Amino acid sequence: MIYAVFCVLLFWQNHDPDDHWVRLTELTPEELSNIEVLVADKTPQKIAEVPRAVYVLTQTELQNAGVTHLVDALRLVPGVFVGQIQANQWASGVRGFNSRLSRSLLVLVDGRSVYNPLFAGVYWELQDTLIADIARIEVILGPAGSIWGSNAMNGVINIVTQAPQESQGGLVEIGGGSVEASRLAFRYGGTTAGGAAYRVYGKGFDVEPAVHAEGDAFDAWDSRQIGWAVTRRRGDGEFRWQGDVYRKRLGEQTGYSEISPPRVVPLLEQSVVDGANLVGRWERPFGKKTLFVRSFVDWMDRNDPQFHERRLTADFELRVLQPRGNHRLQWGGGYRYSADRTTSPPTLFFDPADDQLHIGHLFVADHWQVPRTRLSLNFGMKMEANNYTDLEWQPKVSAIWRLSERLQVWAAVSRAVRLPSRLERGLEIINLINEDPATFTHISANPDFQSEEAVIAEWGLRRRFHATFASHINLFHGTYRNLLSIEVEPATFIPDPEPGRFEIPFTLGNGLSAEASGGEWQARWQPNDDWLVKAHFAYLDLDLALEPWSTDPSTAAGTEGSSPHQQAGLHAYYTPNTTFSAGLLLRYVGDMPAVDVDAYWQADLHLSYRVGQRWQAALTGNRLRASRQSEFDGQIAFRRAWRAKLSYRW
Repeated sequence: MIYAVFCVLLFWQNHDPDDHWVRLTELTPEELSNIEVLVADKTPQKIAEVPRAVYVLTQTELQNAGVTHLVDALRLVPGVFVGQIQANQWASGVRGFNSRLSRSLLVLVDGRSVYNPLFAGVYWELQDTLIADIARIEVILGPAGSIWGSNAMNGVINIVTQAPQESQGGLVEIGGGSVEASRLAFRYGGTTAGGAAYRVYGKGFDVEPAVHAEGDAFDAWDSRQIGWAVTRRRGDGEFRWQGDVYRKRLGEQTGYSEISPPRVVPLLEQSVVDGANLVGRWERPFGKKTLFVRSFVDWMDRNDPQFHERRLTADFELRVLQPRGNHRLQWGGGYRYSADRTTSPPTLFFDPADDQLHIGHLFVADHWQVPRTRLSLNFGMKMEANNYTDLEWQPKVSAIWRLSERLQVWAAVSRAVRLPSRLERGLEIINLINEDPATFTHISANPDFQSEEAVIAEWGLRRRFHATFASHINLFHGTYRNLLSIEVEPATFIPDPEPGRFEIPFTLGNGLSAEASGGEWQARWQPNDDWLVKAHFAYLDLDLALEPWSTDPSTAAGTEGSSPHQQAGLHAYYTPNTTFSAGLLLRYVGDMPAVDVDAYWQADLHLSYRVGQRWQAALTGNRLRASRQSEFDGQIAFRRAWRAKLSYRW
C-alpha cells in the first residue's frame, strides 16, 4: 500500500512552499564552517575555530540520506566504521578498534552518556530518538578526554536534538518495507499559557531477521519508545527537561555451558530491554560569567536469555564559562554514580554480582586568542577520581592558526584513557570446547586491570577554495598502552566432579600496545543550487604488539584484522526545487580478515517527494549493489532492502 501511494504522489506536481522543508543546498560551504558545535568544548563554537577533527551531520543531511537508525547515520562520516553484525547488532569504531560495543568511543545523547560500564561500550540497538527532531550529530575524530573524560579515547559522538520551540506542530510518519516490516512515529510540539515550549513523541518499528548461513532466523526485533522535552525561560535563565521510556525485544541465539554432565545448553529466545532516562539542564548568565548545570538519571533492565543486568546511573555536572580579556576560561566539576545488579548461570557470572562505580572529576580549559595574531592556543585538563584506578589525568594542548578567512591550520596533542569495565575486573566464563575428554576454557577477570591509555598527535588543514568548494584533511599518529589482552596458561586437570575435566585458563590482562597512523580527507562541492557532491576517504595503519611477558595468542591479529585500512564514500544530492530531492550514496570498505569480510562497495538511494504543504513521501533503497552483503560477520548477510515512508505535518 505504501509503495502504491508513493508512485501516485511522484506524479502529482505541486510547488507550494513548506516551512518544514529545507533544501540541502541552502547550506553553503561558508555557512557550514560557521555552524556552532558543542562537542569541542561543551560551549557553542564555530567549526572553523575548532582545533580538532570535527564533522557535523545536519538534520537535512539525515533526511536526504533516508536514515532510520542512529548508528547508520555514522556511515556518512569519514573515519567512522559501521558494520552490521546481525539484524539487531552493530559494530562501530573511530580510527580502528572496531567492536560490538565500541569500547574506546564515547556516545552522548544531548550530553547524556550512554556508555555502559559493565561490558565497556554502547548498545547501539538501544539508542533511538525521532530522526526528524535531531538538530545535528557532532563527531570528534580523535581523543577528547580533557573535556569529556574517560572513554573518549578515540572519539566522541554527540547527538543533539532540537529545542522544543524549534519542533512545534504535529508530525505523523508511517512506513514499511522488505526488511523493516513496519514503522510508525508521531510528534507534537506546542507552547503552554505560561510560555513553556514542549514536544512529545512516540515511535515503534519491527525488523525482519538477517540471512544466516545455518538458516536460523532468530534475530528479528522490535522497538517501542516515547519521549518528551520542555523548555522554559525564567528571568535570565533557561531550563530544559527531557526524557524517554522504551522497550526493545531482540531475538538472540546464545547458550551457556554446564560442567556436569559436560554440555552446552542452547538458547534461542528474545532479550527484553526496558529503560528510561530523565535529563535536566539549566543555564544562566551572571554578569560576564555563565553558569551551566546538567544532571541526568538513567535506568535500564536488560534481560538476555543467559544474563540479566539492572543498572541505575546518576550524573551531575556544574560548569562556569568566564571570558577574561583574550581568554575564554572554563572550569567545573561533577560526579557520576552507576550501580548494577547481575544474575546469570554458574558458568558465566560477575564477582561480585552487584557493584558500584563512582567517578568524580574536576576540569579546567582555556582558549587564548594571542593578541595581534590569528593564532589561538587551547589548554585543557581533566582529573578524574574513580574507585577502580584512583586518579586519571587527561591533558590536551592544541592550536589553530587562521591564515585567512578561508584557510585554517591546526594541531593538537592529547592523552586519553579508557577505564576498566566490570567485564575486565570481575567476569568469569567457563566454556565447553570438547565433550570427550571434557575440556573447558576458563576466562578469568583481573581485579588489577589498569586503564587503557593513548597519547595522540594530530594535524589538520581546512581550506575553502571558493564559494562552491571546500576541503578538509586530518592526519594523526598515536601510541596506545595497557590494551586488553587475553593471557593463556597451561591446561590443568580438575578431578571434581568425577570423572574430572581439563581446563585451559585464560586471564584478562594489559599485555598489548599499539601504534596507529592515518588520516581522513573530505571535500564538498556545490556547483549550483540544485547539486551537492561530497566525497571522503580514510586511511588507517594499525599495528599491535605484545608486551614481552604476554602470552596472548590472537587478540593482536583479531584487532588489526577487524579494522579496514581504507574507507571511502561519495554522496550526491539533487534538489531542483522544494518538491523533489534525490540522494545517491556510494561507500567502499576495505577487507577485514579477522571477521571473514572481503572488501566491498555498496550503494544506497533515497528519493523524496512533497505534495502540497503537508504531505511528503519517500522511498529508500539500501545495499542495492548486491542481493546479500556481510559487514562484520562472514556467516551473516543482509538483504537488499527497500523502504517507503509517508509523512504528514501540521
